[in-house]
Amino acid sequence: MPRLTMAKPRVAVVDLRTAKPEPKRVDPFYQSREWLKVRALVLKRDNYTCQTCGIAVRRHPEETDKPRALVDHIVERRDGGADLDPANLATICDPCHTRKTNQKRAERQDRHPS
Repeated sequence: MPRLTMAKPRVAVVDLRTAKPEPKRVDPFYQSREWLKVRALVLKRDNYTCQTCGIAVRRHPEETDKPRALVDHIVERRDGGADLDPANLATICDPCHTRKTNQKRAERQDRHPS
């Protein structure tokens, strides 16, 4: 009976336990005085309430019983949305922001498959 041998892989195997992605870098825009000012205005305008699901979000970091508050661009900056226009901004909770981000990424991949 002939002996079977395994072919060597053509692509190098990467150990994902040691191959870490590059750390996420904060866009300097989100640390600017202008952004922080309009962010505070939008949070107050929206009464610290997620405009997607209606849940109350954190006013202070100590409020760990509530989700983190984010101010989200309705039309994303990369899609031509206005950076600092309050009409293009809404308070959103962390879980809703994650869902929206994943949905937008999937839509981009469908438009531009690799």
